[in-house]
Amino acid sequence: MTIGDVLAVVAGVFGVGLSVWALLVGVAVMFGSAAHRGKAILLLSPFKVIVTGLLAGAVIGFIAVALMNQANGALKLAGIALLLGLLAVSALGGGGLATIMAERVRRQDGGLSPFAALGRGAALLVIVANIPFFGWFLLLPVMTVVSLGLGIRTLFTHSSSIPVELRYWEWMSRREGAEFLQGIHEPQEMREVSEMREAPEMHETYEH
Repeated sequence: MTIGDVLAVVAGVFGVGLSVWALLVGVAVMFGSAAHRGKAILLLSPFKVIVTGLLAGAVIGFIAVALMNQANGALKLAGIALLLGLLAVSALGGGGLATIMAERVRRQDGGLSPFAALGRGAALLVIVANIPFFGWFLLLPVMTVVSLGLGIRTLFTHSSSIPVELRYWEWMSRREGAEFLQGIHEPQEMREVSEMREAPEMHETYEH
């Protein structure tokens, strides 16, 4: 292996990482309501998200690979389309993961804008997934499963099913910024926030 081969591999890894980072940020920005809805779903029921991701990845992934191995061109195309659909749903769930990371980052650095925190949160996800061996064989598969399960549950969960505490939490974090997030550590603490009330604009966070 020559130095050119090594540089090509490094450039390829960097390019893929940059593309994934841009995808996570882009999805979280373009589908902001879905990303925040996914964040609430993951905080409320992480076990269900993981199980959904495992089942969907195993069943639909097996069907997609089986179709792609068929001689018929139409079946191959169907398998590719099914696999691309899984990746698209995973990207939607990844936007939710990036949104969670962005919130954690803003708690540590209150001077960051929401977009800057989102960029850093997505970058952290990409970097830890590229850690040799530990990231490749443990963190990356786990994040992929979580992203797939979160994307599926986000698509089939209506905003009305999200508890008012979490909707209020999100609304307040957007309105008050990092100062509010630094004082609230977990969504369960919403019940301790004084003067919690239904605000009409609060519902816009999770609406389609």
